[in-house]
Amino acid sequence: MILSRPLFVFGLFLVIYPLMLGKGRNLYGFLAAKPMAALGKLTYNVYMVHILLMLMEIYTVKYYLYFSNINAFLMTVHYYIYALVAALVLSLLIECPMLKLEKLIIPVKRQYKQIETAEAKPDPEKKESEAN
Repeated sequence: MILSRPLFVFGLFLVIYPLMLGKGRNLYGFLAAKPMAALGKLTYNVYMVHILLMLMEIYTVKYYLYFSNINAFLMTVHYYIYALVAALVLSLLIECPMLKLEKLIIPVKRQYKQIETAEAKPDPEKKESEAN
């Protein structure tokens, strides 16, 4: 597959470029949805955990692993399911409480625009011009 990497980059470009131009509201809505954000966090946790699970199983196995296509496929599915479960548990037990603790320790300061109405604060220059 000589063209696999350039085609991947081109496909990624087709997804990102409309978002950069401000087009593609449906695509942005899909990518910004809460389930996609949760899936993004979960896949990052899977990335962080999977190597530990693989090493743990490789170093504790008591028999030889024979390579075959079906064996490689089953091990991939096996590691992915274990990594998903471990990532979900770690996310619920560690990441979520730490994010709440961070919000308590470091509150977010929001800057609100103060909208001044004519009734709330009269303009002093207008008063002077009306008096003359």
